[in-house]
Amino acid sequence: MVIEITAIVGAAAVALSLVFLGRQTMQLAKQTRINNSVGNALVMKEASDLLHRFLGILVQYPELRPYFYEGRIPPRSGRKRNRIDALSEALGDALDFGIMAVDMRPEVTPYEGWHAYADHMIESSPALSALIHRYPAWWPKLYEYIAK
Repeated sequence: MVIEITAIVGAAAVALSLVFLGRQTMQLAKQTRINNSVGNALVMKEASDLLHRFLGILVQYPELRPYFYEGRIPPRSGRKRNRIDALSEALGDALDFGIMAVDMRPEVTPYEGWHAYADHMIESSPALSALIHRYPAWWPKLYEYIAK
């Protein structure tokens, strides 16, 4: 009789443990989804911050905007050329990071606009396009994307 009671109590304890384990597993899965969502948001915020820094400089130097949005060919040398090259590098960094973030995290598909924006910027900025092709290792995801 003692053995039977012990067996019943043991079986009940195992059953309760399994129920508790199941609830813990569900909560862990929920927390993982939340953490992934937060991680995705932070990655996309960082990509947007990089782009906003580039745009902030264009606000300071509006005369440089046509070299990025209107297809204007940059001068061969001088201070303006140096600024255009530096901004092209900053824009390349932002686009590379944004494309990497979207491609590496399928959960961020609502941000597919990064690809369209990269297409537009590469087409409308000869300076950016030239730097990407000259230094593909600097922006591997961006170069891989445009090489497709």
